[in-house]
Amino acid sequence: MDYFNPQPKKYSQPKMPKTLKKVADKNKGENGLKKPTGELALFKEIYKKLGGKCQLTGNKIEFHPNCFMHILSKGAYPRFRLYDRNVFMVEQDAHFLYDNSDKQTLLEQYPNAEIIYEKKEELKILYYTKPPTI
Repeated sequence: MDYFNPQPKKYSQPKMPKTLKKVADKNKGENGLKKPTGELALFKEIYKKLGGKCQLTGNKIEFHPNCFMHILSKGAYPRFRLYDRNVFMVEQDAHFLYDNSDKQTLLEQYPNAEIIYEKKEELKILYYTKPPTI
């Protein structure tokens, strides 16, 4: 009959701590770190072109990568990752709502966000018809 023995085994080895995940070889640069994607340069260009103003509210916003949202996601539409028409400069709260809530919630707080959904349909059509000129 089996019974519970609260005493540990005499010579059990402790588990080794998990190591950090390694960056895939295809994403490594010369120094072994992750290669830059080019998004930061695109974001700076868009920020400069728009004068630091939110495209939904017109309010001045500080430069931060979270202020730039991809209308079509980078994972599902990888060709449009660096396509400037796919990137919208908005306040961080609007970006969060677009990614994490439904359309109705976003439109309640930002009525001008209807522009995003119109543009989304145009970009989907463009994505499947011809490649962008980046």
